[in-house]
Amino acid sequence: MLIGNKRKQPEAADDEIEGSSRIEVTNGLSKDAQTVPSVLRPAVMSPASTVSQVRLGVPRVMSHFDYSPGERTGLLLEARNGPGQTSPSRVTLSKGKSIIWTDYVPRAVLLMTSNDVGYAAACEDGSVITWTKAGRRLLPPLVLEAQPCFLESQGQYMLCITSVGMLHIWYSI
Repeated sequence: MLIGNKRKQPEAADDEIEGSSRIEVTNGLSKDAQTVPSVLRPAVMSPASTVSQVRLGVPRVMSHFDYSPGERTGLLLEARNGPGQTSPSRVTLSKGKSIIWTDYVPRAVLLMTSNDVGYAAACEDGSVITWTKAGRRLLPPLVLEAQPCFLESQGQYMLCITSVGMLHIWYSI
């Protein structure tokens, strides 16, 4: 998702040799590879995110971090982020040395939480993935308008605040 004003690079002088074509490369990718396909752009853009003057700090991507759902349960929710964009991140719930369930998510995990219903992980692409206590996906990935900054839950409620200041609350019955 692209938001904001981005300056275009100045056009280079025509110093091409006759009969040869020059491919412009920036950041290791050609200009054609850098454009976002129209199928990946959202059809409806939230007006709040386009005019928002609030920008909250996004948690940095860590290679590995843990979240303990409860002190007395002995459970440990663990995220191991892949080294690049092509390798998935692994989310594992374990109790002691035994693994209860494992799932793979396509992007790096920034935040994790749990409540009475299940577990949730917020990813760097603005999606929130939810699981039941047994490890099944509770909902399809919840796609937000920006990267998540805060992810908290209590009882049957889950709250997420994004980097543009939008507050999302979900309730599960």
